[in-house]
Amino acid sequence: MNCKKCGNPVSPDAAFCGVCGEKIEKEVTVVNAPVEKQSWAAFVLSIVGLSLCASGIVGLILSIIASSKAKKPNAALAKAAKILSIFGIIASAIFTLYWFIYVIIIVIGIILGAATA
Repeated sequence: MNCKKCGNPVSPDAAFCGVCGEKIEKEVTVVNAPVEKQSWAAFVLSIVGLSLCASGIVGLILSIIASSKAKKPNAALAKAAKILSIFGIIASAIFTLYWFIYVIIIVIGIILGAATA
């Protein structure tokens, strides 16, 4: 690092230039953290999973993936994704159970229908 006034080398922890006495201002680097893409992916997946919850397994899988991808860097978005994915998991689990019972009833109906024929 060099003094901005006289150009002489200055140690990084110095408060003043040793040659000209100029006050050394510390360079502050501001790094804007990019929006976490994983939170956006989780948010979109949670919406799709919730939308497909009536399909059962597909909605359940997408909601579980969304829940696992919801991380903290973009807190509001990650929180929304987590909440939506939890609703998607619950709704998909209920619909999966519904479809499972529906298929069992159909199979039992086919078996009883074949037995009476």
